[in-house]
This record gives sequence, structure tokens and C-alpha cells, in this order.
Amino acid sequence: MVLRVCLAGATGWAGSELARGIARTPDLDLVAAVARKHVGRVLGEVVGEPLLTRHIYASAADALATPCDVFVEYTRPDSARTNVHTSS
Repeated sequence: MVLRVCLAGATGWAGSELARGIARTPDLDLVAAVARKHVGRVLGEVVGEPLLTRHIYASAADALATPCDVFVEYTRPDSARTNVHTSS
């Protein structure tokens, strides 16, 4: 079984490492990413991982329109609260 992951904060220092790790894990599939600075770009181009082919969304609400099994929140505290409430 492959878990579908949505990652908020996907282009930050820690989030980009998480994204690359998810890309290299066979039973995980990063299906959506959130990063306000890189909206519309392909995540793999931003973080240097060609296995990441999904586009980046501006908000958790937009990203969560893509079905996922797990929502990982790795943004700043001021954004995290809104994102977590959106994912509930």
C-alpha cells in the first residue's frame, strides 16, 4: 500500500529534505505540496529532485483538493495553525 502525502512547507530548509526523503521512499507518494514562494512551479525543479513531479500550491486548502492519506505540516507557526485547521 502506498500512502499519499501532502506536504506543507515543502521548499523550506527542513521541508525540502522531507520532500526528497518522501520521493525516495517506495511506499510514499508526494501528491501535493504547499509553498507560497514557489506557487505553480514543479516541486522537483525547486528542490533539485527529479522524482518530485507535482506542482506547488499556494495554500493547504488548494493542495488538499488532491486526495491524500497524510498531511504533513512543516511551516512557520503563524501558518501552521491555519493549515492544520484546514486539514481537519
